[in-house]
Amino acid sequence: MRLRYVAITVALGIVVLGMEKPITSRSETATKANEWGTAPSDSLITVVFRAQSTQVVRTDSGFVKRYIGDVVMRMNPDVWVTANQAVYDGIRREARLIGDVVAVDSGRTLRADRIDYLFEDHREAHGRPLARLRQNVSIVDSTRRISTYAADYWTEDDSVVAFGIVRVSLPGGTLDSDRLVYSAKIGDMSASGKVKLYDSTQGITIRSEQYQWFQRDSVAFVSGRPLLTKGEGDTMVFVEADFMRYDQRSNQAVAWDSVRIDRGGLSAYCDSVVYDSGQEQLTLYGSPQAIQRTSGDTATTISETTGERIVLQLDGSDVREIRIFGTRAHPARAIATEFDRSRTKAGERWITGDEVVFHTRDDRVERLEIFGQARSRNAPAPSARTSEGINEASGDTMVITFEDNRIRKVFLRGGVEGLFRPPVDSSAVDTTVTSEILAPNEQGDGTMVDDGN
Repeated sequence: MRLRYVAITVALGIVVLGMEKPITSRSETATKANEWGTAPSDSLITVVFRAQSTQVVRTDSGFVKRYIGDVVMRMNPDVWVTANQAVYDGIRREARLIGDVVAVDSGRTLRADRIDYLFEDHREAHGRPLARLRQNVSIVDSTRRISTYAADYWTEDDSVVAFGIVRVSLPGGTLDSDRLVYSAKIGDMSASGKVKLYDSTQGITIRSEQYQWFQRDSVAFVSGRPLLTKGEGDTMVFVEADFMRYDQRSNQAVAWDSVRIDRGGLSAYCDSVVYDSGQEQLTLYGSPQAIQRTSGDTATTISETTGERIVLQLDGSDVREIRIFGTRAHPARAIATEFDRSRTKAGERWITGDEVVFHTRDDRVERLEIFGQARSRNAPAPSARTSEGINEASGDTMVITFEDNRIRKVFLRGGVEGLFRPPVDSSAVDTTVTSEILAPNEQGDGTMVDDGN
């Protein structure tokens, strides 16, 4: 519907009210008169109606034509409309098509129970031809399908405003909203209300109040405190922020302002977060803080991780590596505090350094690496000290391995210093170890501290 449609002037002649006769084709000549009442030669448009029968009815404002049965309305070679019935009002400058209406416009297909077509000089068209689609509406082109209860389609602008319960089906996902504005010429979309975006390729769902898509840059912008979810069950990840942006070309999603991330018993807070789907990497910026709460039969452990930046390496919904970066003023730090049933502090374990790396599998830490000013302290609950004792260690680099969630070995190098306080039922004595060994490894070329067992 690219042409500038104008008023259709019909010479009805002398007709009988309610007259009905079969027709095969009828043409209505449309002209756009200038202020002198003369139609420019290039503005002549012919609209052709075909139907099984037609009626001409007198109204207060003039005559109305009704077309009944297998109606076809053609306005140019690219624009066809079919319906069960049609009503053309030359005075009001509108055509109403009713029942299984299908319009084809330059490769785009529009369907509805009813379409009211307002020509450009209709008082509500404001100089732009407008098609109003109502009930069981669908608009389909080569890249998307819009389904809704009602929509307005501006034919010259090639733009759509859909409202009600709107769904856009896209390659690899869907977009639901209360209202949608879509500009087909440039490919931009804006959705508002109860917005829900589902990406089936990534398994990601985003709920928000506002969603905008900019086709030229392949960028989506989401606002209104959006909530992103990925995965299911205990491994489901939640990301909430004031704003989110997704760059399709770089496969990167960014959330910023009051960011919160939840997964199982883990909650993280930061100023901004970047998710790289290609690298499966999640990076937290702005003094991030991660807190995890684990409850057991006799105690509750609260673990807190802080740093200047935290990077999570993902494998689907599983976390394979957590890398914490710190500075001298704000070192990387992880601390786990145990509380008994009376909420009294019972034990504490902590590590700190310039960089801390957790290697995990099945939500368990298998290996821990600390680089730069590495320090650690393991002070278990009093009930466990009878068998474990207390360990403190420091060095330039530290590697700790775990087995069944318990420390198995501790390896250190560079300015090593360690303190071991044996269990109360052990015959060992307090020991302080100082070393300058520079090349440790797990085969023994370094200082090794056992867990005390």
